[in-house]
Amino acid sequence: MDTKPGVLIDQNTIEQALNLDIKDFEDAVQMIAAVQCKADCLVTRNPKDFQPSLLPVMQPVDYLSSISRLLK
Repeated sequence: MDTKPGVLIDQNTIEQALNLDIKDFEDAVQMIAAVQCKADCLVTRNPKDFQPSLLPVMQPVDYLSSISRLLK
């Protein structure tokens, strides 16, 4: 898995975030930013806060486990 470049949070990002069914606005902005940078997944300790999700949402421990399997 690669790291992703930063994403400009502009009016388009904000409008897309407002249209998501994610309850917390800041979480919605993070989801749209992850989609915009073509992330493979979003890593968070609160995956339930990102539902419904546009891409896979993983706990940090699960993400680290998946990376360690890839590196073997």
